Amino acid sequence: MSKSKKSRHETAVQGTNDSSIVSKLSMVARGYFSDPYLGEVVRQPCRRAPLINRGYYIRSAIIDRIYKTFLRSYTSQHCQIVCLGAGYDTAFYRLFAEGLLTDCSYFEVDFDRVLAHKQALIDASPLLSSSVSEAAKTDTCVYKLIPCDLKCPEKLTGLLEKAGIDWSAPTLLVSECVLTYLTPTHSANVIAWAGAHLENAVLAIYEQTHPKDPFGQVMLQHFRKLGSPIEVACSTQELHIQRLLYNNWSQSCCHTALACYHSLIDDTERARLFSLEPFDEFEEWHLKAQHYVLSCATKGVCNDLECIVGACSRHHTQPQPAQDSPIATVPCCPVQLMETSPGTTACAGLQRFAHSSALFDDKLVLFNGFGVAVNQTHQRLSGADVLHMNTRDHSVSLAPCSPVHCDGALPECNMFTGAVPFDSSSLFLFAGRSSPMKCSTEVCRVTFSCPSPTTEPESTGDSRHG
Repeated sequence: MSKSKKSRHETAVQGTNDSSIVSKLSMVARGYFSDPYLGEVVRQPCRRAPLINRGYYIRSAIIDRIYKTFLRSYTSQHCQIVCLGAGYDTAFYRLFAEGLLTDCSYFEVDFDRVLAHKQALIDASPLLSSSVSEAAKTDTCVYKLIPCDLKCPEKLTGLLEKAGIDWSAPTLLVSECVLTYLTPTHSANVIAWAGAHLENAVLAIYEQTHPKDPFGQVMLQHFRKLGSPIEVACSTQELHIQRLLYNNWSQSCCHTALACYHSLIDDTERARLFSLEPFDEFEEWHLKAQHYVLSCATKGVCNDLECIVGACSRHHTQPQPAQDSPIATVPCCPVQLMETSPGTTACAGLQRFAHSSALFDDKLVLFNGFGVAVNQTHQRLSGADVLHMNTRDHSVSLAPCSPVHCDGALPECNMFTGAVPFDSSSLFLFAGRSSPMKCSTEVCRVTFSCPSPTTEPESTGDSRHG
């Protein structure tokens, strides 16, 4: 990579810090999370969409729980926190104000340019600078900014030693969407470096995952357009675990942000979240939360801190019904998966969500939604498809379905539209939205022409599944 290209790439990666901190402030401004210090480091606040606010909320809730669980486990001895790629993060100020850093050395690592700007923001803010001054008055709370490129871990070793790090003290390392912007080699080197130098430590990594599925491809394209492409993202949770174990760590686990959400957030807190702003993008939320993971690794005395890993990443399980509950005695029926008929293009038409559907005998009409178009791009879909279901051999065939008559305005590219069958060939479409903030109040009756499937499945004469 040429020097100028490398500089542009690093500038773009540093720019993700600006975008991230603005999104965090948007989430805080809407009441999702409390952080009175974020406003001191953001020059131009911007309101983000509810889906983005919710994503940054669970990210902040997970990392906050990691910080506090670790610190409360070492109230009687000196401990350390190393924030890798800290950017304009304000966790130090929140934790210091809550009295959790009374005996802790706190190191923030990032590019020289980023930390120079952060220092200027601290100096210009009475709120931030007063916290730093109060910490400096104590002998046990240390706060240091360490300007260093993470691609140079050996240089980081010297800088941290100069700043006073104790390689044997219990240490928490935190990385929020940082290592994915390094090459696979550089990313592995950082993990291995930390595991080799620290004797007793916890490593918590929050980052993207599953880059190869359709949503993952859109995610990669998004960051590529921003000029900060994701260089490494493990395809499975098992790979996240193995990456840590192969690089000098003793124990490891990995869970999706969605699993952490179900584990951490109780019903009362969820009700509070829903009261903050309108939200109905559940499919998108589930997809997004399944494409971010928390990977944790431990070594030394920190191997005993199961609460750090368990509190934030244990599996979410449904409660078991009581023995005398009628639910426990309801018999379960096996589900038959229906296969697409040979030669059809059902896969493309079926890869959608937030659509409406209506069942007419053996035909299921799918209308609008978001998914894979004929040209294999991911976009809002318009129009309808009809799914012909053969109950004899459990196959399906997909064909276009054109509306031949419409009483009212036909909703184009709407998501979450309601659909109610009226007779054997028509239905009512109502409500839905064309954007999170633009809901529809239209109701229309649509009559469809549903052609026969282009490929008729051959009859086998076998009635075992009839």
